[in-house]
Amino acid sequence: MLLAFNIVATTNYDLVLEIYGNESNLPGVHRVLTERGFLREPGIDALNMVGMRERTIDLSYIKLHGSIDWWYTAEGKIILNMGSENPYQVLTDRTMVYPIYEKHISQDPFFTLYQYFRCKLFHEEIVIVIGYSFRDPSINSAFSDWIHSVPSSRLIIVSRPQNHKAILDILGHSSRIQSLENYFGEPGFITNLENLLVQNGSTDLAN
Repeated sequence: MLLAFNIVATTNYDLVLEIYGNESNLPGVHRVLTERGFLREPGIDALNMVGMRERTIDLSYIKLHGSIDWWYTAEGKIILNMGSENPYQVLTDRTMVYPIYEKHISQDPFFTLYQYFRCKLFHEEIVIVIGYSFRDPSINSAFSDWIHSVPSSRLIIVSRPQNHKAILDILGHSSRIQSLENYFGEPGFITNLENLLVQNGSTDLAN
């Protein structure tokens, strides 16, 4: 499934995809996990904020709310830390946005991640949303602006019928917002998704 996607963006800070990637031989998964925006420095992998700001790097995996394995150092860098001690780095806090706290979109790294996501979004034609609750106003605004300003855009949302009206009320009503009423992983999910794309003249999954 991941082979069909250009970019995976998530608000989850867990390591489900990372763990799956370490146990999978699919090249698409490997690409996602190696293009996360980190730059190798002596002894550490540091989040390449400059590369994201200047658009000199391409990300395949965007974690908009941070990650459980991202840590601030005493110098203000954001590094990957998988639990092993690094005698050359003093870690101060995890880099995550918890559901109980208000997200400060104007603060980095979340501002840079969001701006990168928004820029990439406006270069896509098809976006598939799976498991997102539409509770982040900044991400909702990005989707709404994209769907109403890019004539070729199509947003396919995996959700139950009882959620459709609430989602449309958030994003604005458009015929280019479509729903797939299967949960990811249910029997027939892939077939129904393919049929939805073919009925609309495309089988290219953009996001």
